[in-house]
Amino acid sequence: MRDFYNLAEKSHTRDLDFSTHQLKVKTSPVGVSFFGPTTLVKYKKAEVNKYAKVLLLGSAEAHAVTTGLLKLEKDQLKLVPARLHTGPARAVDVAAGGFQAMQIPEIKAEFKKLKDLETELLLIDLLREGQLTETQTAINYIYKQQPVRVLQRLYHVDDKTTKLGRKIKFFKPNFEGVDFKAVKVLVLSDPIAGGVSHLYALDYWRKRLPNLKTVIILAFHLARFGCFGLAEHARETKLKLILIGFGALLNSNPPDMYFSPTPLNNENDFVDERQAELMKQIYGQAAEKLCVAGNWTAMFLAPNEGLKWFKEELKEKGLSLKEVKVQLPKVNELKKMGFRLKELVPLSSFIEAVNQGKLKKLQSLLV
Repeated sequence: MRDFYNLAEKSHTRDLDFSTHQLKVKTSPVGVSFFGPTTLVKYKKAEVNKYAKVLLLGSAEAHAVTTGLLKLEKDQLKLVPARLHTGPARAVDVAAGGFQAMQIPEIKAEFKKLKDLETELLLIDLLREGQLTETQTAINYIYKQQPVRVLQRLYHVDDKTTKLGRKIKFFKPNFEGVDFKAVKVLVLSDPIAGGVSHLYALDYWRKRLPNLKTVIILAFHLARFGCFGLAEHARETKLKLILIGFGALLNSNPPDMYFSPTPLNNENDFVDERQAELMKQIYGQAAEKLCVAGNWTAMFLAPNEGLKWFKEELKEKGLSLKEVKVQLPKVNELKKMGFRLKELVPLSSFIEAVNQGKLKKLQSLLV
C-alpha cells in the first residue's frame, strides 16, 4: 500500500464545487416530541472525483459539535462553543446527526439498490469514536431492518518510513453474522483527520468482501486532507466512496495532520457560512488556529481532560476561557447575523430542558 501522504498531497488543496440542498428529516428516534414529525436541514454535496463524493450535514446537531449551540441556562438562551459541548450531551447530538445522515437522498439511493439490508449492508465502527454515530439504531428505525454491526479496535504504530509517521494495526474483530460474499455496501463510522485509519480499514475489508461496491464513511469530523486521500484511494481501486461530515470540511495541520481547525480560510467549506462568522465572533483572530475538538475522544469520554486541552490551546493563542465566555454573542446578536434561534438548538438542549422541567420555557424562547 502506497504512503497515504502521497495519495492526499496531490489534491487536498483543490476547491470543491459544492451545491447546497434542503432536506426534511426525522431528527432522531425521540426528536418527534420536540420538533414534530420532520425538521428541515441543509446539506452540501460535491464530487471529489469520478468515484468519490462529499456530503456535509448542516443540522443544529451537526453544528453543535463543530461550532456551537444554544442551550437553556437560568431561563435564558446561552451560546455554548462546541469545545465546551462535552460528554453525554455531545454524544446525543452525534447520534442524532448520524440518524439524519442516513436519510440523505444519496445514502437512501445506495440502500435502495440492495435486496436485503440485513445481509448486503455491513456496519463497521472503528473504536474509539465510531460507535457514537449509532448507525445500526438509525437504520433500524428508518428502514426497519437490522444489518450486522462490527466493532473494530485499532491502534497506531510509529513508522518513520511514512511521511505521517505512523501505520495502523487492527485487533481481530468479532465476525459474528457477517456474510462476506453477500456484502455490497459498507458503512464505516469514525471521524477523519489525516485519514490513515480509514485507509487501512478499507484495505482490510476490501480483501474480505469480494463483492463490495460502495463504501459510505460517516465521519462527524471530516478533514480535507483525509477526505482527498481516501478519494484518491477510491479512484485507484475503482470503489464508490461517499464521505459524510458534520458542519464543515475541516483543515488539517502538518506534520501529522491530526490538528484540524474549521476552514475559515475557505468559507465555502462550511455548510452554512454564517457558522464561519459565528466562529470569528466567539474566538476573534484565534478562530482559524483552534482545533475543532482538541482531544476528540476526551470530548466524549473524559470531559475534564477535553476542557484541559481547550484551556491549554487557548493559552497558546493568547486567550483565556474567561475571555471567550465574555465575548460570546448574545441572542440579539445571533438574530442580527441572520440566525433563527431554532437553527442553533440541538436535540441535547431539548433533552436537558426536559430533565430540568423547563421544556415549555425553552420552547417559548424559540417562538
